[in-house]
Amino acid sequence: MPSINGSHKNQIVLVILIVLSILVATFQFRQNEGQILTAIHENLLLVFAPVQKGVVTLIRPLTDIARSVQELGTLRQENQALQAEVSELRMESARLQEVEAENRELRKLLGAPARQKFETVLATVIGRSFTNWHAAIVIDKGRDHGVEVNMPVITDRGLVGKATTVSRNAAEVQLIIDPQSSVGGRDVSTRARGIVEGTMTDILKFNYVPKDSRVEKGNRVVTSGYGGIYPSGILIGKVSQVEERRYDFYQQIEVVPFVDFDALEKVLIITNASPRVDFQED
Repeated sequence: MPSINGSHKNQIVLVILIVLSILVATFQFRQNEGQILTAIHENLLLVFAPVQKGVVTLIRPLTDIARSVQELGTLRQENQALQAEVSELRMESARLQEVEAENRELRKLLGAPARQKFETVLATVIGRSFTNWHAAIVIDKGRDHGVEVNMPVITDRGLVGKATTVSRNAAEVQLIIDPQSSVGGRDVSTRARGIVEGTMTDILKFNYVPKDSRVEKGNRVVTSGYGGIYPSGILIGKVSQVEERRYDFYQQIEVVPFVDFDALEKVLIITNASPRVDFQED
């Protein structure tokens, strides 16, 4: 019995020693395995770190370019939006300037001399007819607005002409520069009278003025009121040249009209003109 118990104890001790040996070996193996893995990781890091750095160095410009392209697209959209806004502001500015210019012109027309003496109709020039033998404009007022044939047409600067053809909603106005136009005129300084005739140029002829009238360059010429169409005193133009010929009974006088016929936009039609009513001559 004693021998059997001793043998059994020895076996137990042996088993315990074997288990302890296995545990120690396992622990050492795991420790060694961790060291091996760490060594492998360090070597891989040593090898691939420069490669990774190079890749990052190569990729970073591409990333920056991509970001720049994206930002450029955004900037382009913002720029287009700003350009559109600028265009709208410019259009609005041009429109306001046009309105302001039109208001100035209307104020001038409404402030034309003798406005209290005449009834007038404001009209817009909608057409022009200039040939070698004809000078006229078309306006947007006609019979429905009280316009009739031979009614005088003026601006704030002076005489434009007369209505020659009238329809319901439009009229043709013969300009005083038309060769067929003749207007009774008077020199303001000397009171000399004559006939102002058109030449299809920016020069009018002041004909049939006697030599002894002493008309001088710079004198102003107005309507005389004779002829039954134009009231007296409407500004026509300024004397630009005076010539006397030895055997002529009359002076050769040229007059530059006050009205710029190329720039006409708005005009006034006098609907109750009286040939003997004086217009302001100051």
